[in-house]
Amino acid sequence: GLPVALAARLAQRTAGNPMLLRLALAKLRAGGADPGEFVARLESQPEIAGYLLDTTLGGLGTDARTLLELIAVFRRPVDLFDAHLTELTHRLVGRYDVLAGLTELQDRYLVAEPNAAVLHPLVRDRIRVELGTEPARLRLWHRVVALWGDRTLRTMPPRGNFENGISIPYELIPE
Repeated sequence: GLPVALAARLAQRTAGNPMLLRLALAKLRAGGADPGEFVARLESQPEIAGYLLDTTLGGLGTDARTLLELIAVFRRPVDLFDAHLTELTHRLVGRYDVLAGLTELQDRYLVAEPNAAVLHPLVRDRIRVELGTEPARLRLWHRVVALWGDRTLRTMPPRGNFENGISIPYELIPE
């Protein structure tokens, strides 16, 4: 059988999805792959990736796909209604309809909380693998994240003023 720690990791990586677990366990039973390596690189396994793409990601519209890429690149919960983030994304990556994309992602149960959007680790990793095949697009996304982070840091309250909420508006900070 599968060692308990590895089984727990597999359950965590698949979020307990029965179909993904069945596919993964069948592949492991067939042998030929190192179980630890297989679980660590689950998103790149053809059977698992194929299932994800065909049933979950296949046929997504451009707006939903843009939001998936945005969430995947951030690596932390993202507020999809952040006006500055939307503006940056429109300017650097291209225009998209946030509400239409979000509706599609929610219909497929890919995003639950739009104010703190995260992806299932397998979906996130798969999107990142796909973005890795488009270096120019990935660079645009990294630029969005960097510029958004720069603005966020510039509007944080100064040291010692966190409790009273004093902050410096972005526009007033000298370059």
